[in-house]
Amino acid sequence: MYRLNVVIYQTRPAQQISLHQACNAQGIFNVRIADNLAIATILLASRRAPDLLILDHAMPSADGIQLLQQLSVTCP
Repeated sequence: MYRLNVVIYQTRPAQQISLHQACNAQGIFNVRIADNLAIATILLASRRAPDLLILDHAMPSADGIQLLQQLSVTCP
């Protein structure tokens, strides 16, 4: 059975917990959390690219663009 791989980029701990619990409630247990751009970049470069990337709606646009560019390089 295929297990979804999710990365959450969220700087606020309360939101991290809520999003993680929401994923778990849907049966998605391979969830990784990043609270800064450096960690998010490392998670995107891991051996298995995420199936779903959940981004902080308040993140700087430049950070979002950088993450999406990194994702396009690691998972064309």
